[in-house]
Amino acid sequence: MDYLVDTVALVRHLRGKGKIGNRARQILREADAGQHIIAISAVTLMEILYLKESRRIPIDLNDVRWLLTQSINYRIVPIDFDVVATAASVDDVPELHDRLIVATAKWLNIPILTSDSVIQASRHVQTFRKNRFSVTDLEKPSVSELGMQELPAHLVKYMLRIPWSIVFQLRKGDSLKIE
Repeated sequence: MDYLVDTVALVRHLRGKGKIGNRARQILREADAGQHIIAISAVTLMEILYLKESRRIPIDLNDVRWLLTQSINYRIVPIDFDVVATAASVDDVPELHDRLIVATAKWLNIPILTSDSVIQASRHVQTFRKNRFSVTDLEKPSVSELGMQELPAHLVKYMLRIPWSIVFQLRKGDSLKIE
């Protein structure tokens, strides 16, 4: 299964300490073993940069880069127009960084691993609360609602498994050979 990890949960996972919940910790360990795909919002990278520079966390971007190079099960998700447009509907998470992270999970229609009580209370995402999976109101806007041609779900899901460096190299009309 695919999940999105928020900044605090990722930092605590990389440090190997701190409360993130038993189920979230188990999912991240299973991802390290190749059993799940973990999406990391580009906002999380920005927050890690800021928190490291302000000396509030001991890890830095090199730690995240190491994680990305050690496992194909972690993916960076860019903040693009679709995610920002989705954030416009997230009305119960006031802090901008968290709102964009919630919007990313909502747009991808995947649960979020977080210990943040505001994010957990959001009706826009699926979270784990008290070691129980809590399904909330998820309404993923289709690509067509954003004025683009809708892509088949299997193609979108497959594209999320392609390294973003390759996706960005593709141009309209280019094709990717899938074997």
